[in-house]
Amino acid sequence: MSDREYRSDDYFDNAETRIEALKNFRAVCRAASYFLIKSLSLVNDVHHGAAVEALIFTAIWTANISHIRGQESFNEAPIPEDLRRPVTVARLAQLVGIPPETVRRHVNRMLEAGMCRRVGRKGVIVPEAVFLRPEMVTAAKEQYLATRQLHRTLSQLLRI
Repeated sequence: MSDREYRSDDYFDNAETRIEALKNFRAVCRAASYFLIKSLSLVNDVHHGAAVEALIFTAIWTANISHIRGQESFNEAPIPEDLRRPVTVARLAQLVGIPPETVRRHVNRMLEAGMCRRVGRKGVIVPEAVFLRPEMVTAAKEQYLATRQLHRTLSQLLRI
């Protein structure tokens, strides 16, 4: 089952789980909503209000490194460019659910701004230097703090 196919009634499969989950249901939703708004605000700031561009940028860099998630050796620094895998406009369009031509226009703007670079005909990557820009470092730190807060809140609510 993909993330998009998740059904809430799958979680509430028995009476005990249902009762326990419903106790904190709204509080969990509020915590997740706060996190989402904070995350969107951060990417919105970095991308100067261009929300679609922010979404595509995020899709690019996450696709570039999707094959190396979970490797702790990369936790403290941007992943080196030679380990990043390019992603095509067509794949980005699939990932974000936006028409390929719209994605292409945004990618071209990001190429001009130096937010990503083309790797031959293979696609685009976000260069390591982009993640070292002051606004990106600040956003990453704030995102980290927001993620920690979400984890603390969910741990308390769900007794994880």
